[in-house]
This record gives sequence, structure tokens and C-alpha cells, in this order.
Amino acid sequence: MIAVRADRPGRGSVLLGAAVAAAFTFAVVGSNIPGPILPLYEDHLGLSPFVLAALFVTYFVALVSMFLLVSRTSLGRFAWAVLPGALVVGLLGDVALWSGADTAWLLFVGRALTGTCVGLATGSAATLAVAARGDAGRTLAATGAIAGSFLGLIAAATVAQLLPEPTVLIYRLHAVSLVLSGLLLAAALWRSRRRLSALRHDEPT
Repeated sequence: MIAVRADRPGRGSVLLGAAVAAAFTFAVVGSNIPGPILPLYEDHLGLSPFVLAALFVTYFVALVSMFLLVSRTSLGRFAWAVLPGALVVGLLGDVALWSGADTAWLLFVGRALTGTCVGLATGSAATLAVAARGDAGRTLAATGAIAGSFLGLIAAATVAQLLPEPTVLIYRLHAVSLVLSGLLLAAALWRSRRRLSALRHDEPT
């Protein structure tokens, strides 16, 4: 993560902080969607408990790999590009997961992409939140992680219980949320481009 000295928050920093929090929250939502709909995969695709467990392992392998990549490289200096890129990866993961409603191997592709998305988004969101709001940005990023976990479980359970084709619909709804939060993030990043230019020159801590 990059240490950035933040000025007194203005409208631009508040918008950036909110946009980063929203983007990170919806990125994390995707990681928690499969929990409530695992029984549907088991019934429809005939997946064994071992295969279902492997789906979760695939997510965590991708997640940890991205943590290691970010921690051992200078990607933190490019957080303004990494976070939007993470949302694009998450969107591709949603496409793979709703396509995997009838094709099991695509579920593994989707989970790997989701883990990659969250791994890239975690460090970049924290960096941008601190750049926008100073120390308060750390709390903002942590809140986004908790909110995303809660919303993912609740949304998936609600869709599975009340709406048709939940294994397709929930990922399409999540894809829409990623697009909308990505547009908000792009606008906030453009507005704060001068503030964020310091990230390219600071040393990682």
C-alpha cells in the first residue's frame, strides 16, 4: 500500500472515497454469491461435495496469488488503473459463472476470475481510499469488505428463493452493479487525477 498525505477532504475527495468504496464493495459481493446457490449447482449439474469444495479452493488460490503479485511489485503506484481493471476481470467472471449454469468447467473459470478481481481490488482500493480520505480511508476500505460480504450472501439467497433462474440472474445483476460502480469510479478518478498523480512517485511502504 502507498502512504499518501491527504489534504482536508473536499468534494472531489469525498466523491473519490465513495466511488472507491462502492467499487470495492461490489467486487467483494461477487466472492460471496455462490454460497447460497451451491445446492442448486449440486442438483442441476450433479456436482459432488469434492467438486464444490474445489470451486472454493480455486477462488482462494487466485486471491492469494494476486495478493502476492501486488505485494511484490510496484502495482500500488498504478492503483488508479488496477481497480478499474479488477472490475473488468470481475465482469468477465460473472459472464463465465452465468454461462457455467449448464457447463461445470466454466464455474472454475469464473471463480478464478472472481478471486483475481478481489485480490487486485483489495490493495488498489485501500491505496485510493487513503489517497482520497487519509487515515479515514482505511476504515472506508474495511467497511466495503464487510458490506460486500453481507450483500453478496443476502442478494444470492433472496434471488435463489424468489426469482427464476437464480444461477444466471444473480450474476447478471452483479455484472450490472460492477458496470455502474465502474462508471462512477471512472468519473471520480478523472476528477481527482491531479491528486492521484502523486501515487506514481511515492515509494511503497
